[in-house]
Amino acid sequence: MLARHLFIAIVAACAICSPYSTSLSADGDAVAKFRAEEQLAWDKWRLQKQKSALYEANSLTLGATQPKVKIVEFFDYNCPYCRRAQPRLMEFVNKNPDVQIVLKDVAFLGKNSLAVARIMLAARKQKNTAELHNALMDQKGLTTETIALDIAGILGFDIQRLKKDAEGGDIQAAIEETQNLAHELRFTSVPIFVAGHTIISGAPEDLTEMLSSIADDIRKNGCDVC
Repeated sequence: MLARHLFIAIVAACAICSPYSTSLSADGDAVAKFRAEEQLAWDKWRLQKQKSALYEANSLTLGATQPKVKIVEFFDYNCPYCRRAQPRLMEFVNKNPDVQIVLKDVAFLGKNSLAVARIMLAARKQKNTAELHNALMDQKGLTTETIALDIAGILGFDIQRLKKDAEGGDIQAAIEETQNLAHELRFTSVPIFVAGHTIISGAPEDLTEMLSSIADDIRKNGCDVC
């Protein structure tokens, strides 16, 4: 938080020194624009700082294996808004075969979410987890360890191995790493999508269109924070 205050103070000082600062203060639209630019600069700074943890850590993924565009989703398997966003997200993935979704399960919503997170991280030791992930996101009501194991069994995972692997210290460390990353980025709710330097909160109706537009921009102009 101190870093953010120092960052904003520097930006504000530059604005005060500008010969246009008086006109900006007088013009409500210009002030709003300045604040938006300030927020964008702050978002870029904090995303650049966490670039490795966001994109290069050993996370579960959906979509392309050699992507041109990566988008990060922070979510919880028991989050109703994450489930609401899922069809729009998958529509985007299906329309953009060069995109990879990096999945960051924060497991914020209690012991059941933590248990499911452990099962998912253990499952990747056996095979691709995309089908299991999508099945869990399609669930209604509370998703528990039992439900996750039942679905995993139907999909051909070795259940006894899942249970054993889920208790490993590496699994707990991976969960804590994701939770710490969310804390460092000041993400306190889910879902949150990190697309380039844009942060999208919640499950907007036009999520597919928003992500498609950002992906097009990254393809054309590159990305200095991803």
